[in-house]
Amino acid sequence: MIRIVAGELGGRRLRTPSGLHTRPTTERVREALFNILGELRPGCVVWDLCAGSGALGMEALSRGAGQAVFVDSDATACRVLRQNLASLGLATRAQVVELSLQRFLHSRAHKSEPVGLLLCDPPYAAGELPKLLAWLSSDGAACLAPDCRVVIETDVRNRGDLGLGTRYGALVCEDVRRYGDTVLLFWTVSALAAYEPSGLKPPA
Repeated sequence: MIRIVAGELGGRRLRTPSGLHTRPTTERVREALFNILGELRPGCVVWDLCAGSGALGMEALSRGAGQAVFVDSDATACRVLRQNLASLGLATRAQVVELSLQRFLHSRAHKSEPVGLLLCDPPYAAGELPKLLAWLSSDGAACLAPDCRVVIETDVRNRGDLGLGTRYGALVCEDVRRYGDTVLLFWTVSALAAYEPSGLKPPA
């Protein structure tokens, strides 16, 4: 079992799916992640993609987020996730979607209020990271609030050439942190960057 680090539910324990299919983000990394983000916008909508145990999204709910959408393709992970939400009294503030990341992104399941915080820990070997960034820079851009923060957790060997200043459409990588083999990539939505790839001038 793991626990929520801070917020109204700080110290509460979460069940985790058995087996090797999911790898919950460690408490140390979650604490560092939310310390870097700072105070969340009260009531913001959070997406926890490739959610696994749902620890990231539930940490966000504990720290003041309003609603969270948890997406995972594994039936066991989704069942445990629902049990955790119920035991913590978060079921009315959460939606669990049992779909693969790609099916979720290309379905209508993501139609909701603009997302203020997007968290994703995609499978390292599945090549999901470039696909997610490409979608967020095109069709998915309409789902993001202007002040949205995107945090992607990956492995140092899977990071590729992503680093500070990397751009995908309006997404700009503003920070990179490494904790052992784990890498956190922090992205923001930049109105200026949306115009630069095409050579267009930004509005005055």
